[in-house]
Amino acid sequence: MMAKANRSKKIISALLVILSLASIFSFAYRNHSSFYETPIDFLIFIHAGDNFKTTGQLYERADNYADKYHPSAAIYKFPPAFQLMLMPLLELPESINAQAFMRLLLTGMYVLSLALLFFYIRHHFKLRAEQTLYFGATLTIIGCWFMPFFESIRWLLTEIPLLLLFIVSFLLLTKNRFSSGTSGALLAYAACAKIYPLFLFGYHLFQSFLHKKSAAIWGFIAGVIGTLALALYFYGIDEHAFYLKNILPVLLNEPITDKWVNLNIEKFLFVTGVIPKVTGSIFPIIRALFVGGLVLCLFSFRQPLAKKEWLVFSLFATTMFFCFPNYWPQYQIYLIIPIAFLSATYIKNNKPFLLAVLLISISTLFVPDLLWKTILNWDLARQGLDIEMVGKESYLYGTNLTLLKYSPATWLFYYLYEYRAVTPVVLWVLQVMQIRKAT
Repeated sequence: MMAKANRSKKIISALLVILSLASIFSFAYRNHSSFYETPIDFLIFIHAGDNFKTTGQLYERADNYADKYHPSAAIYKFPPAFQLMLMPLLELPESINAQAFMRLLLTGMYVLSLALLFFYIRHHFKLRAEQTLYFGATLTIIGCWFMPFFESIRWLLTEIPLLLLFIVSFLLLTKNRFSSGTSGALLAYAACAKIYPLFLFGYHLFQSFLHKKSAAIWGFIAGVIGTLALALYFYGIDEHAFYLKNILPVLLNEPITDKWVNLNIEKFLFVTGVIPKVTGSIFPIIRALFVGGLVLCLFSFRQPLAKKEWLVFSLFATTMFFCFPNYWPQYQIYLIIPIAFLSATYIKNNKPFLLAVLLISISTLFVPDLLWKTILNWDLARQGLDIEMVGKESYLYGTNLTLLKYSPATWLFYYLYEYRAVTPVVLWVLQVMQIRKAT
């Protein structure tokens, strides 16, 4: 009996190694294919920097900024501090291909992010050799097929360096005063560059409150002051004042767009056929529920969570998604953090059913974004239907119901894609279940 069990374990281990190697090969091939894509967003970022060098302006002026800087506008609309990370690229010699350089750099950052998660989890969870193999293979396969990475690398977006920054900031916190201060300073730059990372400062505040240490808070304050000082020095007060007066108010009050790339959970309700008038006021309620749930968990179970800082950080990273009025597929690259922690927990505690639930719930994160559109075009052409007519009908009655009427095959794949909006909800619930077990 023992020999049969050992043989089964060897077979499973061999299969996982083979799947991991195949995933790495696929990752390399797909990543190489991205070198031939035109990174529109990256070109917008670089154009803004070049424009500042020639005209002294980062931002395009307009009569109506709400129209000019709408949620999906192909225009530079980040704070001036965002440009600080791009400055070295503007000074690269012409002999160096900036796009190829960035693709290699971002790929390295992503691999490093996964490696840091792996080594932290292996050490902190005290995984045995067999568990380390299972977890390493699981993380490798997920990481190599993770569509949010390919969305980020396709357009050369900054979500990858921010993922690395979040992980490093987490690893440095509570080590000692210097590393905690550095952790706060790193997060401060991220918050100054893209604003939404400010939400993760809540994790630093909670840990500072829990351990009665303030180094991370002072590091964050120093980081904000230092980042803004550098941004003011390089880009001047005029561009900062313009951003604060004309662009930031638009971004803070942006409406929820019904574009298919938006993964906000309220927009998910719209495409599934819920009347738009009903969904118009749901988002603030959703945000209040999940943020309130986070706060309730933290202060109800603060003592058990004192030794599970990974669970607190992971829950903060997941809750952040419910604060975005609009967010695109590449943002879900941050979900690799809770996915890694949860999969390691289930492997460590021998919970195959929960691991299966996790893998099924994130399976749509491996589906190519445009697959449903390819199927739709083919199916409508086969039936001789006008795609514009179907598009107008889907806007009036909901995309889900319209596709179900004209193309059930497309409906299935579109629903798989749109399910991504629900993925953070599933991960949030699974983490809260772990918090309850910690007590």
